[in-house]
Amino acid sequence: FEAAAVIVVLILLGRWLEARAKGRTGAAIQKLLGLQARTARVLVDGETRMTESCAIPVYLAMRHGGGRFTVAPGHPEYGAYLNWLHHADATLTFPQTLVLRYGRLEPEERRQPQVVEDYTRWFLARLRLAEACLSDGRDHLLEDGFTMADIAVAFAVQFARSLGLGEALPPACSA
Repeated sequence: FEAAAVIVVLILLGRWLEARAKGRTGAAIQKLLGLQARTARVLVDGETRMTESCAIPVYLAMRHGGGRFTVAPGHPEYGAYLNWLHHADATLTFPQTLVLRYGRLEPEERRQPQVVEDYTRWFLARLRLAEACLSDGRDHLLEDGFTMADIAVAFAVQFARSLGLGEALPPACSA
């Protein structure tokens, strides 16, 4: 009986900690977006030098976090995990960089409203994959729980909000 009670308490504690961490994720991403770095960041860890946005947190999680929030190669969802990471970085974030550049950063005479419109549509069309995945009401992209892939896709969604695209986000991606 005592062992069962301890297990139940540990499960409930784990759920509470996970819910608490999820609640802080949005605020943390907003703070990061507020930093608005003007130059590329480089991670230096011994002889390792990294600049790729999705590679850095995965590297840190694997190298210094014991693999927490990652998925191991033998796991059944490993392929989906990798796909979401790369989908977030290459497919979702890339078109937004063009929206940012040609809608805000370029001098007024070099701005390209058609590029902004086209790549906004491109981004929203690619976001449908996440919308379809999350439309069953789950909180995470993978059935096994919260991973770096969720962070990467959430960053793309927050980036879209910072570009003024919040109203166009699909419902399951707006939460």
